[in-house]
Amino acid sequence: MWRGLVILILMVACRHHRSPSALSRDSDMITGKVVGLADGDSFVIVTDDKEEIRIRMHGIDAPERRQPYWKSSRRFLSDMIYGKRVRIKVVDRDRYGRLVGVVFMGDTNVNYEMVRHGYAWHYVRYSNDTVLARLQREAKARRLGLWQEPGAVPPWEERRLRREARLDREAVP
Repeated sequence: MWRGLVILILMVACRHHRSPSALSRDSDMITGKVVGLADGDSFVIVTDDKEEIRIRMHGIDAPERRQPYWKSSRRFLSDMIYGKRVRIKVVDRDRYGRLVGVVFMGDTNVNYEMVRHGYAWHYVRYSNDTVLARLQREAKARRLGLWQEPGAVPPWEERRLRREARLDREAVP
């Protein structure tokens, strides 16, 4: 019983471990220069200590590579933050080891801007942020960005459909 409890404690501690050099005095904030973008909701920063950290934006989900507007979403994010210094309020660490957080450039909440302009969905599974919900309703009403597509499919649904299709193909003898 004790062994299981120790393992559980270690797993939780490792999940929330953050590199000391990456964190500022405020233990949940990091800063760095954006040096790479994966898509419209994840990127890489380099801290002042020259540490590379992968970031996933909290509360939003941008179109997947095969979806309409993925290039536009990535380009919008790139125009906002690439090559610039950002602050990230760290919320969690995801299963891929990326820090998950709210991104700021000055006083601008970049997560909000992605949704406000229609380049990302509010990811309600992981966020109950009422501002993100309102910004999504407004972007949808104004048919901005991905909301120009009738029946735009959220990325989490796209991923689920691809998983199901892959499982179906694997099940066929």
